[in-house]
Amino acid sequence: MARSMVTAVALFLSFLAGGWLLSGVGSRAADDPKTQPKFRGQLYAKWRELGLSDEQKQRIYKIQSDYRTKIDELEKKIKDLRLEERSKAQAVLTAAQKARLKELLSGATEPTKDKADPPKDKPPSKDK
Repeated sequence: MARSMVTAVALFLSFLAGGWLLSGVGSRAADDPKTQPKFRGQLYAKWRELGLSDEQKQRIYKIQSDYRTKIDELEKKIKDLRLEERSKAQAVLTAAQKARLKELLSGATEPTKDKADPPKDKPPSKDK
């Protein structure tokens, strides 16, 4: 049983490798160096009215893509720093304060009295 499984996997991998080689994936990219990926993006406000060429638009989209990657990395770092800050701040709290904070954040606080209901021990006022 194990031998047939190994044979089946080997046959499958051979099939994939043969298909990749016959498709010429590696040779097509080397044959046409002018082909560059088309970038997609959105121009800044009012830039569409400038009459930009397709090449200018592509350069702008590439710049946006490059900076979007950098900005995403920085935003992740900011998120990690905020989590670290919160963790260190919570380490200052006592166990009772941590428990109370958990209650407050979950919304499980003491029920508040409804201001519309008058107290039971006093008769309703007769103000008009």
